[in-house]
Amino acid sequence: MAMDIETWKTGSGRDPVATFIRKLSDPEHEQVLHALDDLKALGTYLYLREDGILRKMSDIPGVSELRIKTVRGPIRIFLVFKTGKAVLIEAIYKKSQKTPSKTIKLIKYRAKEVYL
Repeated sequence: MAMDIETWKTGSGRDPVATFIRKLSDPEHEQVLHALDDLKALGTYLYLREDGILRKMSDIPGVSELRIKTVRGPIRIFLVFKTGKAVLIEAIYKKSQKTPSKTIKLIKYRAKEVYL
């Protein structure tokens, strides 16, 4: 079950997730691409993996996070599923236990925009 992957873009065409991924070091870039390959190949079946690489966000309905361990630290890619595809809406380095409220607001806004 191959799944298409897209990234959310601003009205002017800016692509913040692709920009984040491009700026990663080579080892991190490789780890992220490996996780995205898994997402493309397995889709929502990734929820079933014991390593918890894909989890639903409890405080934002409809949004999931791809949890990637890298050499520099954990990376989170937030995404929504829409009609057989995954739309990547934000990517951050996870620096604390709780996702910052500014990031939560941004994710909610972008998720709502994807579903329109």
